Amino acid sequence: MLDRGTSAKNWEPRTSKTSTVFSYAILLGGAITIGVAVYMVMVSYSILPFWDGWMQIGVVARGENPLSVAWLWKQYDVHRVVIPKLFLLVDLRWFRATQVFLLVCNLLIQFLHLLLWGWSMRVLGGWRGALWRTGVGLVAFCMFCCSQWMSFVQGFQISSLLPGLFATLSFVGLLLYWVHCGHQSNQGACWKYLLLSIAAALGATYSQSNGNLLWPLLVGAALLLRLRRAAVLSFAIAGIVNIAAYLYKYTHPAPSILSSLETPVPSLKYLAAYFGSPWVRSNIRTAELIGIVGVIAFLIALPRLPFYVRARRPLHVLLALTLLFCFGTGLLTALKRINFGTVQAFSSRYQTVSLLFWCCMALLLLSKLSSLSKFHLLARIIHEGTESGSLGGVCA
Repeated sequence: MLDRGTSAKNWEPRTSKTSTVFSYAILLGGAITIGVAVYMVMVSYSILPFWDGWMQIGVVARGENPLSVAWLWKQYDVHRVVIPKLFLLVDLRWFRATQVFLLVCNLLIQFLHLLLWGWSMRVLGGWRGALWRTGVGLVAFCMFCCSQWMSFVQGFQISSLLPGLFATLSFVGLLLYWVHCGHQSNQGACWKYLLLSIAAALGATYSQSNGNLLWPLLVGAALLLRLRRAAVLSFAIAGIVNIAAYLYKYTHPAPSILSSLETPVPSLKYLAAYFGSPWVRSNIRTAELIGIVGVIAFLIALPRLPFYVRARRPLHVLLALTLLFCFGTGLLTALKRINFGTVQAFSSRYQTVSLLFWCCMALLLLSKLSSLSKFHLLARIIHEGTESGSLGGVCA
């Protein structure tokens, strides 16, 4: 009679070894992507600012005070870039506007974002071993993929990188509050997480206009997570006050969102190309097709958010909230930029958000495949155990 566990024991190490090698390969790929991004920044370096980067020179050339509240608060296109302007001022005052400080900060922001996701997968998701290494490798690739080259080689594009980091940090603070708020002994720590979430949302709001999307997302998530009334009110009041302050003396450049909604088809095509652009160079049709697939996958995955809450899966909730933020950013961009044509959706600075979107989709898929592999392992053990039992009966 064959040993019931023999085949399972022989098969599981082979599976474990394969997944280990595969995970290290993906992690190595992520590390190589980081190295390529750093090399690209070094070889393309120029001491001269580019495009919007001349803002830091212009304010001084016009005789304005760069430290004045008026200049820091002054609207730039559709944004209030208060925090990016502070980075520009540091570069101007202590680094003579050589761009070195800004370019290093761009890389550091993405690296901090990578560390935050790695920590979240481990602490919020409980990922370990091959699963964690695979996840970190995927995030590293998306964070440093060179298709978003503009965000790395132009100092001013720090304004494109900060909102993603702040959004993730804000959602992490919210989820830490959710995980710990049930423990009466940890009420002080709970409020620290709440303040962290609100402060990070403030950082995103005053880095780029899409940061305003965080406030309704935080309030909606707080209600879905059934947080205490005080927490929900804190998010709501902070959101109302900051959006009101943001819109004070705000001017709306053309086209208006309402006018774009009157002809939704071009905006939807732009949105599809926006999310498909990281994977093609200039083929609009292919980009639209890829984007449509991504958006459909997102719409299929989104209804599972209440299940993630009931099952208390904070990492999955984090992924869903981040996907909503990315999708909202893409939608607002499409409605405001459609007058430039669909080809403008290929702008590399937009791909920072698109890549974060695909990163979250990949992590959700990875989590699903991980659970399926465990199921198939169990099924294989049962199946082979049954065959062993049958053979044993025949031998008997």
